[in-house]
Amino acid sequence: MTKQYDSCVDWLENMMRILDKRVMADLITTLWNCWNSRNNFIFKGKEDNVQTIWDRASNLVNENRMGYEVIIRDDDGFVLGGGGGFMDTKISAQEAECIAFERSIKLASHLNINDDVLI
Repeated sequence: MTKQYDSCVDWLENMMRILDKRVMADLITTLWNCWNSRNNFIFKGKEDNVQTIWDRASNLVNENRMGYEVIIRDDDGFVLGGGGGFMDTKISAQEAECIAFERSIKLASHLNINDDVLI
């Protein structure tokens, strides 16, 4: 893991080859929480300490919990909205994709986006 990487994506791809699925899911959850904390600081002025970020990530990692994320972008890649949530149930990947698709339609409707939508 001391290899040099040109980008974060290269590092993540390598980690996906090295780590098992559960550990990779934990890593992505922790990175996601760090990103949210960064956004809260930049856009809301709210600063979380490291322990809070870790506690949130630890609470999200659960065998019987499913999480989903929705991001809506325009043709130029600009983020128009997004969101996500968790369900306290164990479901298949296909069911999770259907739930995320359903939530993306609801969000697009809420944002009054009436043009074509690509998933």
